[in-house]
Amino acid sequence: MLHGSGSTERPDLRLVTAADGEVQFELPKPAPSHFAVRVKLSQKDWYCDCLSFVSTQEVLEKGFMSKLPESERSQSERVIGARPGEIVFRAEPTPWWVRILYPLMRD
Repeated sequence: MLHGSGSTERPDLRLVTAADGEVQFELPKPAPSHFAVRVKLSQKDWYCDCLSFVSTQEVLEKGFMSKLPESERSQSERVIGARPGEIVFRAEPTPWWVRILYPLMRD
């Protein structure tokens, strides 16, 4: 977390989503100006740009939605969006060819 004064703190918070993929948390007081959010998914099954450094003000006022490369944006991205106070990460199934090669790519 990054506070306006420039000081940083690292209160790692690990949460597990509900069956619908949602999780809720409260920001500490005073709220940091920015914070990092990461979603950990099975790389074998899901493709997601799941790490973002977000502005607290942006999240509270407009919401935040992770971006996909321009070539992969679709109509659904314009329909599904984040509401104020929400952070939305968009995940898509990993392509079939990656799932086949995944055992070879692992350490």
